[in-house]
Amino acid sequence: MNNTEEQSFAKGKELKRTGKKRPSVVSFFAGCGGLDLGFVQAGFDVVWANEYDSAIWETYSYNHPHTVLDRRSITDIQADEVPDSDGIIGGPPCQSWSHAGAKRGIQDKRGQLFL
Repeated sequence: MNNTEEQSFAKGKELKRTGKKRPSVVSFFAGCGGLDLGFVQAGFDVVWANEYDSAIWETYSYNHPHTVLDRRSITDIQADEVPDSDGIIGGPPCQSWSHAGAKRGIQDKRGQLFL
């Protein structure tokens, strides 16, 4: 399957063997879309993603041209603005838990974003 076929297949088309639609997920803290790609390859449709870092938007959009990318801060997104889906995935910021972030953990605002 080439990239165009895979992207087309990933957008809710029926699975060839079962005739069922792919399960859908929304993605928080999407980054460049690596986790999302894994879910697409596992048979999911990523219908919406959120990423606040403007340096990453172009890469995410290139990697996932059919996924709606919400560029707002996660703190500005209301629950009713997130599309319905079968699941939620995400990779919360790691800086709060790493040496680079002085291991502040939950004491750092970034460490509280997934709550």
